[in-house]
Amino acid sequence: MKRFRDAATTAAVRIAHRFPHGPALADRAMNAALDLFERFYRGDFSNVRVTRDGIHYALDLREDVQRKIYLDCYEKLDWGHLAPLLRLGDTVIDVGAQIGFYTLRCARAVGPSGRVIAFEPDPRNAGRLRANVVANAFDGRVTILEEALSNAAGSRALNIASERHTGWNSLERYDDIAVGALPVRCERLSEVARREGVERVRLLKIDVEGHEPAVLEGAEALLAGNRIDYVYLEVNQLRLHQTGSGLESIERFLVPHGYRRTTPLSVPTAPDALFNALYAAPQRDDLAG
Repeated sequence: MKRFRDAATTAAVRIAHRFPHGPALADRAMNAALDLFERFYRGDFSNVRVTRDGIHYALDLREDVQRKIYLDCYEKLDWGHLAPLLRLGDTVIDVGAQIGFYTLRCARAVGPSGRVIAFEPDPRNAGRLRANVVANAFDGRVTILEEALSNAAGSRALNIASERHTGWNSLERYDDIAVGALPVRCERLSEVARREGVERVRLLKIDVEGHEPAVLEGAEALLAGNRIDYVYLEVNQLRLHQTGSGLESIERFLVPHGYRRTTPLSVPTAPDALFNALYAAPQRDDLAG
């Protein structure tokens, strides 16, 4: 059974890197292999250990983001925008850390003298994130907070997506993906920064499935003082529109404080567009640090 699993995953990785549309084809091939394996062999794809770009992971290949990490085709170009910005000793905040793709890379980039604060309220993801941090010996520089960020402190319902899409959890409710809910503690980022003794943030990364405007509102004291050098966040137009907001709801917390969008310069116009955007504080828009 292990031989079958290894053959299927190895073939998928080769597909991902050999053809123009390889990542999408590989993802479908991996999904089919998983379904076949689980149906007939009752095998376990839930804890596959792998090293990618020098980072060690324990991955659940049934989940879409973790499968793409395994296939070595998850947001590699996006990370390419961020890597040059980070320096030894920097502080990074990762909101919606999931199992640690950005947390781990940022922890390596900032070194032992730096710090990463990772927010992940879903216990399924937080447990795997913690294990991955320890596997890379980054536990001395990564703080994991199992809570959510929003525009007000208190308890709220985190809407949980299926085990195949644990990156889709959100404080916003989308009936097409929510399979349950659990109560989580919410904080404002400005208050967490004060509590954790954070004076300056080199990079704030946010991926919270349409709740980005509320996270930025909770960070407004930091943004108003330009105490965050770079903000990198997912813009999911479909989910934002479902909450009655859009890109303008994100930028109203950034542009008035002098933040400038550097990537992408031209925003996709499709109503279901999904992209990552990078904003730089004044005097930080040369992307050279």
